[in-house]
Amino acid sequence: MLQRDNYLCQVCKRAGRITPATTVHHIKAVRVDYGKRLDPNNLETICKACHNAEHNERAKSLHDKQEKIKSARRSDVFVFNANPET
Repeated sequence: MLQRDNYLCQVCKRAGRITPATTVHHIKAVRVDYGKRLDPNNLETICKACHNAEHNERAKSLHDKQEKIKSARRSDVFVFNANPET
């Protein structure tokens, strides 16, 4: 993948920047689709900054979901869902 992408970050390239890169990233996470772990179309070269940003975003959304579940389980917290009739 690194050679195919000329050792350039594909995320930065799409944004119009030229950034050297040495990290190979799974576009669709292995835990989501294990069968695509070695598929060249599911791999791209990205720089450390883009890779960290990608994983921090996922970690934040997972953390937010976990916090919602925790607060919903507490007896002193009431969660009101949107009224489907409105």
